[in-house]
Amino acid sequence: MQNQSPLNSRESCASAENRQELELLDLADTVLADNNWRWLHHLLDLVHDIATQQRGKMYFACLFKSQDAAGVELTLSEMETWHQELGDESARPREHDLARALFLLGYDKSLSLTTL
Repeated sequence: MQNQSPLNSRESCASAENRQELELLDLADTVLADNNWRWLHHLLDLVHDIATQQRGKMYFACLFKSQDAAGVELTLSEMETWHQELGDESARPREHDLARALFLLGYDKSLSLTTL
C-alpha cells in the first residue's frame, strides 16, 4: 500500500473542495431557475463581482440543502464572516442587499426547523 505524499493529499482535498463547490453552484443554478426564486436571481445578477456572486450562490445552496437548524446556523455563521469581508455598505450596496436577503432566508429556515 502506498502512502500519499502531503502534496497529493492536499491536491485530493482541493479537488474534493472544488467538486463540492461545483455541486453547490449547480444546485443553486437549478433552484434559482425556478420562477419562485426570480427575485433572488435578480439580486445575484446585480452583483458584478463574480466571486461574490458565486459565494452568494454557494451560501444559498447550503441553506437550501440544510435539513436541520444546526446546518443552517453553521452556514449563517460563515455568512457573517463573508458579510464583514464585504466592507463598507456604501461602496458595495448590491452585495450587502444580497447578503441581507440570504440572512433573512437563513433565519427564516432556522426558525421553521427549530419550531418543528
